[in-house]
Amino acid sequence: MRFLRIFLLCLFAFNYSYSQVGIGTETPDPATILDVRSEISPGVYGGLKLPTLTIAQRATIATPIPDGLMIYLNDGNNRCLQVYDSTRSQWMDWYCMNEVPEASLVTYTGVLEVDEILTSSYTYTDGENDTESGTSYQWYRADDVTGTNVMAVSGATAATYLTTTSDGNFYVAVGIT
Repeated sequence: MRFLRIFLLCLFAFNYSYSQVGIGTETPDPATILDVRSEISPGVYGGLKLPTLTIAQRATIATPIPDGLMIYLNDGNNRCLQVYDSTRSQWMDWYCMNEVPEASLVTYTGVLEVDEILTSSYTYTDGENDTESGTSYQWYRADDVTGTNVMAVSGATAATYLTTTSDGNFYVAVGIT
């Protein structure tokens, strides 16, 4: 009989108890189910790491895949935080990391005289070897070589530029994006 009372008391207590899980804290915030603190030791901080999968590994996730499941996809040049959308039955890229391509060694060739064509050139590099696309050009005039009073030349947005009398007594430059 005593065992039955203790059992019922424990059952009642567990049925109405509520608790939170804390990682890096012994006192999780009462408004959370999971409270992850970033301080590893005094003055030393860390972050949250999601499961890292390749496309092949992601394909082995048991179905049905729950809506909102998050992973970090790292497969070749694909490096994305992904969330599963069960309404569309597909993985959605939430944020993909991509190195910004660089246009370096920007220069132009041609004669700096009125009615002459200047042709820009540059070296394109990209950390993920993405194909170059969407390159834009803008030609500029400035008072001196340091770019004092620089102004964009209206309509001069091609790889080549035909100089005009308006360019007289100015320095000319090209910008590539």
